[in-house]
Amino acid sequence: NIVEAVIDKHDVCDGGPEAKKVKLNSANAEEKAANLDGNKPADKELEPLCNGNNGSHSVANGNGVTTVSKLTESAEKDSKEEEESKQPDGKAVANDAAEAETVEAPDDSSPGEVLWCGTTKWQLLHDKKAKLPNLYSPHRMESLIGVRISKVFSGTVACHVVLVTVEGQALTFGRNQLGQLGVGDRVTSVQARPVEALRNIRVVSAACGRSHTLFLTSRGEVFACGDNRSGQLGIGSVANGKDTGVPTPKPMAMPTVGSRRIAQVEAGGDFSLLIDSSGMMFTCGHPENGQLGHGSDSQYFEGTKLVHKMESRLAPIVSFVREEEGRGGRPGAKSVIEGVRVIAASCGPSHCACLDSEGRLWTWGFGGYGRLGHNSTRNELRPRLVNYFSNTRQRVDRVSCGGAYTIATTAPANPSAPPVTYLWGQQKSSGEANMYPKALMDLSGWSIRRLSAGNRSCAVLADTSCITWGPSPTFGELGHGDMVKSSARPMVCKALERVRVAEVAMGYAQCVFLVPLKSDGSDAEEKLGKYPVCRDK
Repeated sequence: NIVEAVIDKHDVCDGGPEAKKVKLNSANAEEKAANLDGNKPADKELEPLCNGNNGSHSVANGNGVTTVSKLTESAEKDSKEEEESKQPDGKAVANDAAEAETVEAPDDSSPGEVLWCGTTKWQLLHDKKAKLPNLYSPHRMESLIGVRISKVFSGTVACHVVLVTVEGQALTFGRNQLGQLGVGDRVTSVQARPVEALRNIRVVSAACGRSHTLFLTSRGEVFACGDNRSGQLGIGSVANGKDTGVPTPKPMAMPTVGSRRIAQVEAGGDFSLLIDSSGMMFTCGHPENGQLGHGSDSQYFEGTKLVHKMESRLAPIVSFVREEEGRGGRPGAKSVIEGVRVIAASCGPSHCACLDSEGRLWTWGFGGYGRLGHNSTRNELRPRLVNYFSNTRQRVDRVSCGGAYTIATTAPANPSAPPVTYLWGQQKSSGEANMYPKALMDLSGWSIRRLSAGNRSCAVLADTSCITWGPSPTFGELGHGDMVKSSARPMVCKALERVRVAEVAMGYAQCVFLVPLKSDGSDAEEKLGKYPVCRDK
């Protein structure tokens, strides 16, 4: 059973709606970026393969159950014309008697407003003596009240966030020491600012790496900004060690094979992964642990020093392998699987996972703590089939890569049965590592809608609830209030029970929630008014 966090109704973060307001300072951008797109004629627009996690990097045939084929068949629609979600009605989870409210099944197609929690001083995260002004429960952002947001994105090791409005305008906030916010400067800001260089370009998706950001446009093009010392921006060059980043988005050099029309973007620690509309994957960036999936870690000697050759241009992943378990932990027989069509992917700091059109799960990259699910700590240089699910004839429909772990859900053969959630690797540094997928019994019986794995913390949207957990140290990203700062077991976020959460994006030390607002006179805005406001100006 889920352990529910109890939060005083008069102390829903820093004292609830009547509490002392949190005052945060941020610097406005002094330099506006030049428009990269000019006045190009409109082209047929794409819906993103991933609706946001995690990139929100959490994927369920695209985190919104959206496949590549759907992308090529339908154009971007205005939010008023979007079809309502056809998910079955979720069960309402009761609050304490005094605050019990009936919660509808979420309508994930509706735009909404953002709530967020976590740290507000990313630059001080590793200063053990610093007293961080963390937001321990969900807050509204003063500058975003009334702004209609359609998607939210962060990353496993990202200390920044990308928001996309219903008009396709990208807004960013968070750490910005290498220009990853794309606003033309390197000023860290808790205020969401528009990416001026993409103002005339409709953004449909985004991905956040450690210090770089990818923006996917409705035309299937990708723009990148931030750190490029590993070639992760895919612009054909690698910055030197003293480089201060690319503060204005630049177009990535598109691959010369495949459909040349990108459908999903994902970002790892120092690398990038793209999927085109034909289901082919491309990667660039740091190859150290095989996370690029090209069959090599690109090591070579430069004099007496062992170094890696960075990949500054997108290159396709061309082979997928299946390996049987050998005796005594030794490698077994290998076979190459052809005709794999990828429909979704997720990236951790140095490992990746992807789903294909047949519901098979593939993982590769750094194998430490068993995060790849192959009952081994060996690095995998190519996508390798996770035999556990294939041998048990389970179709995987969602996967999200955390810092040293991976979480996934399977679609049951019986439609009336709830899905099963699995976790493997190591989420708690002092805990035991799971070398192969292990069912997460605390989530048994819940119908999972979204997964978003952060570095150690994790967020799940299940039925009508939002469930978060993560071991210490945390920075408020769980949203349980300052009395429950960390939890090794999944807990219902009681502070979010009064609203419907459609999207969630867990980052390194922050979490963003999208609360849909209907145009049918629902009381979502009134409920949002009960949350404390983070004054971000």
